[in-house]
Amino acid sequence: MWTLWLYWEGAMPAYIQLCSELLQAFHPNAVLVTPETLPQYGIDPAKLSHMHVRQRSDCIRTALLHDFGGMWCDIDCIPLRTFELFYRLAEKSSVGFASYDSTDDTIGYCFTASLPRAPVIARQYERVMAVVNSGRAPGWLEVSTEPLTQVVREVGRENMPVLPLYLMQPVVWHEQQRFIVRGSDEEHRKHLAGNPSVFCYLLSNQCMSDDVKRLTRHELLTSDRFISFLFRESASRARALRGNVLAKGKAVVTLNLYGDGLRPALRDSQRAAAERWGAEYVEITRPMYSSPDAYWEKLNLDRHVQAYERVVYLDRDVVVRADCPNLFDLVPANSFGGICSEQDGHHLRETIEAKMRHLYRTVGVALDYEREYLNSGVLVFSPREHGNAFDAARYIHLLTHERSWEVYDQGCLSLALKFTQTPLHVLSPTFNRCGERLWNHWTPWMAGNTRCYTREF
Repeated sequence: MWTLWLYWEGAMPAYIQLCSELLQAFHPNAVLVTPETLPQYGIDPAKLSHMHVRQRSDCIRTALLHDFGGMWCDIDCIPLRTFELFYRLAEKSSVGFASYDSTDDTIGYCFTASLPRAPVIARQYERVMAVVNSGRAPGWLEVSTEPLTQVVREVGRENMPVLPLYLMQPVVWHEQQRFIVRGSDEEHRKHLAGNPSVFCYLLSNQCMSDDVKRLTRHELLTSDRFISFLFRESASRARALRGNVLAKGKAVVTLNLYGDGLRPALRDSQRAAAERWGAEYVEITRPMYSSPDAYWEKLNLDRHVQAYERVVYLDRDVVVRADCPNLFDLVPANSFGGICSEQDGHHLRETIEAKMRHLYRTVGVALDYEREYLNSGVLVFSPREHGNAFDAARYIHLLTHERSWEVYDQGCLSLALKFTQTPLHVLSPTFNRCGERLWNHWTPWMAGNTRCYTREF
């Protein structure tokens, strides 16, 4: 089995993290090398410490391909297919090497495959190591495309596959602003239509817009920017090969759709809770569907947050106290967590049961209202584990014309959890206190003016 080599130093911006995950999703044979792991591959990081990070990376790829073979891909890359074919081209080549044409009449070194100690990589290694061992600071391209281009001329370009640049980097390094262009998926897809054989979109971290570097994981996967479209397309193609590949980490999530109705103090309390609980804070402001329907969007929460392993959902009128325990710790990973609507100070059973009676008969399932009917303002779930329950809720909603929150929102979801026999973990009402007793507990629901409570923050 050949190896796909990746490398990164330091903290990863969210967009680099997504690139890494997608590269590894397409290639289970991928290995992410870091400065800490270099010695196990026989590379002394001290010899490279005086170089720019880009030049260190050039030296590291040369050593890895020379000693172990395989394929190197810069980690700032959005894959759109497996690179197996590219590696096989190198494997079958008479000189055991494959690369691509870069800009300025050079041979690219960001997407390269080689057999160990094959003629091209052997000569490249000799020249790069001469610079490394000299201890001097190299010229910008002295350990990358300059020697490689010369080696390819010496060995004979006709003896190896050198593919066109547009198959690896349709958007070249000095055109990175293209990635923040906004549009519909249909508009963005036109960019792919003329290049159906593209392997990937190599990015340029050094030239990438700061706007992209500041985007959160959720924003990168859901915005209308071209780079977000590419991430979604990559994930979709990887999912066809490997299943759901992007579910990772935890998130505290709120829906803030159709105008900003989230009060600053509430936002601050939710974000602070996410930080305490080791989760990303995600404020969903972009509807999934064109028709404005907040209840329907909530029934699609699993789709909104499929990039996360576990989620705490909070309505935008929920404030979280600073001493609220970690909800991720309280709810088992395989269980769906929530709080019953019927609680001391909040008695609506007769009203809600009357509205739900038709659905009970249609679906053939009845709820124990005091133990199984949830208030959907605070939920804990796993998008992957509980996607079937959300899916059932979406179908159940089609069986009723009732569009009140009692049925369309909370009723359909509660009924779907029982219908799918999803394990339910009921939390204490103190975690979503409703009605007249809401003021003294962990996550009060704020129906109106919030100033009385937010003085505590």
